[in-house]
Amino acid sequence: MNGALVHDFTTKENFFINLINSKSMSEIISTIKSHDIPCIIHYITIYEYITLCQAKNECDIPDFIKVRLNPLNTHIVKNLSKAPKYNALAVWPYVFNTYENVKEIYHDFSKIPGVYVVMNEFDGKYEIDICSDSTNKGNSVEYLRNEYGYGHVIGFGDNFNDLPLFEACDIKVAVANAHPDVKAAADFICGTNETDGVVRWILEYLENRVK
Repeated sequence: MNGALVHDFTTKENFFINLINSKSMSEIISTIKSHDIPCIIHYITIYEYITLCQAKNECDIPDFIKVRLNPLNTHIVKNLSKAPKYNALAVWPYVFNTYENVKEIYHDFSKIPGVYVVMNEFDGKYEIDICSDSTNKGNSVEYLRNEYGYGHVIGFGDNFNDLPLFEACDIKVAVANAHPDVKAAADFICGTNETDGVVRWILEYLENRVK
């Protein structure tokens, strides 16, 4: 979620929640409509985590979007006309194309006050993530340091939205299939996400510390 919230899996509590303000959300939805692109919007309430997925039906959802969805909390809607403007954590437009085809959409979202927009690249195709302007993974790390006293933080990343994370971490590890800019910023390179690279690196790191 690019640091939009910190979740404790033990207590199932959410902390450090950064919501997109309602005025920015109105402009985001207007921009989505002007470009005629569907999207998914993640919401958080006191009781639950909800995802609105814009599509005619489940078959119309692209595969690269499906992998991000939890079927237990996803609601498919045909349009965003009644999408709530409050309690939104993140917006992911359905764009996965060349830079030339995505850059205009990216620039339009970037003009909206109060939001942090990042464009990530995967094998020559680009996607867009939108959160509040107080949101990035680095800020979440600083929250964990201040609130929980974490003195040594290791960060793993693969794309542009992980660069703020790297800046806040003591050790930076990029997966082997990461973007070249992320690899250049890393202290170490581990295996790919398809070969359990992160888990293998952690196990080796802990084994070496024991020795």
